[in-house]
Amino acid sequence: MSTPWTVRRTIPPVDRPVTLDQVKLNLRLASRPMPLDAEILNAIDAATEQWEQDTDNPAIAATFLHAAFAFPVGPSAVQLSKRPVQSITEIAYTDQDGSPMVLDPSIYSLDQGRRQVYLQFEQAWPIAAVSNEAVQISYVAGYQSQSTVPRYVQRAIMLQVHKWFIDPGMEFTENSSHDIAYERLVMKHLATFHAA
Repeated sequence: MSTPWTVRRTIPPVDRPVTLDQVKLNLRLASRPMPLDAEILNAIDAATEQWEQDTDNPAIAATFLHAAFAFPVGPSAVQLSKRPVQSITEIAYTDQDGSPMVLDPSIYSLDQGRRQVYLQFEQAWPIAAVSNEAVQISYVAGYQSQSTVPRYVQRAIMLQVHKWFIDPGMEFTENSSHDIAYERLVMKHLATFHAA
């Protein structure tokens, strides 16, 4: 029987996947500071949220909490939902006495490519109290910095920003070239990640 896990972001990213200068160049605007800069940054954030909603993957590194009622049964690995996974921050749990515990990192390892937390040889998951979020895996997922975000992800985000600037009233969005290009990038991203 699989253990149902929930996931939520606990620490937001400290960087954006594209820079203000990149977007201004894409919009053919001057690189110098201008009154529109705050609006452009807001549009970048909105487009990033749109990408993350459409792909269910973070565009830039953030911390997530993967939680469940209990550890898996037997030696089963835990499948993390967000990618790319960078690191495990901590695995915490509540033991049967109700005491908070932190799992010794020597007991488990992270397979970044498969997004799995698995047990080391001859180790076992501890017995946790069966309660809401008794087991909590805190991990970092997303691209480490703006310079490591794939260019097609940056392109998708800039397409959304560009569309919103040329059509702020959303009057011509249906079947627009920007929408079609954006949706193709989302579909290619999902196909690549589902195949991995």
